[in-house]
Amino acid sequence: MPPRVVPTVRRRRLAELLKQLRNQAGLSIEDVAAQFEWSASKLYRIERAAHGVSVSDARLLLDLYGVSSRHDEVLSLVRDAKERGWWHSYGDALPEPFAAYVGLEQDATSMAGYSNELVPGLLQTEEYARAVRRAYLHNDDEGTTERWLAVRSKRQARLTGDDRLTYWVVLNEAVLHRPVGGQEVMNAQLRHMIELSNLPNVTIQILPFAAGAHPAMDGSFTIVRFVDQAAPAIVYSEHPTSCLYLERSSDTARYTLIFDHVRARALDPDRSIGMVASLILQT
Repeated sequence: MPPRVVPTVRRRRLAELLKQLRNQAGLSIEDVAAQFEWSASKLYRIERAAHGVSVSDARLLLDLYGVSSRHDEVLSLVRDAKERGWWHSYGDALPEPFAAYVGLEQDATSMAGYSNELVPGLLQTEEYARAVRRAYLHNDDEGTTERWLAVRSKRQARLTGDDRLTYWVVLNEAVLHRPVGGQEVMNAQLRHMIELSNLPNVTIQILPFAAGAHPAMDGSFTIVRFVDQAAPAIVYSEHPTSCLYLERSSDTARYTLIFDHVRARALDPDRSIGMVASLILQT
């Protein structure tokens, strides 16, 4: 079974609003399904954001719920949820479910994560990213690689654009010592990280080997948070053939605790950047 794709923030907000309006109308899922001769599973999937809703179906629901004051708001959300983001045009280089993460990243207000093997995509230089792509053993032609790099560049704009993403990342010290692409490429990557660390919305810390055992030793992860309370945080981890998305509050709380412990054991940001600078070698 293919991994479930996490819905975008807009669809999650719409699902939560429709559920709220149904409850305010005093109707159960079974009541609504019987009214329209729908299967109960259809409405359940809509309210879980597992399935979209058409404008015509949304109008039926609003009429049944007796909603007038929020009519335009709901229909606007229905239309917005159907809009395809810029990343969908790169489907050849960014297949699902990886594209779902890019969608979440575009809607996020803050992200926090731990990386144990490589510099995360948002911080990568183009040549470092090329070297990583080659190491992943993808059978890309030149055109696909260029489109994949274009996606990465657009993603990185979240750090410097008008609507800036707050990004806090802890890197295992091993990330700094692995010369991805050779020493010249690695030097450029380290310098780029130092430049990005000067941004007020970017925090980079290094977890030194001397820290010993720590709670994130099982692997890398990213916690994605949104400003909308109808869209709770998501924990994301990537694997060679799939992505894992965790949405339960118990899971996000667990990973938040792990991240808090890891960043507390890491070098502070100034000492971390000092370590990065010390590893830039003359070539």
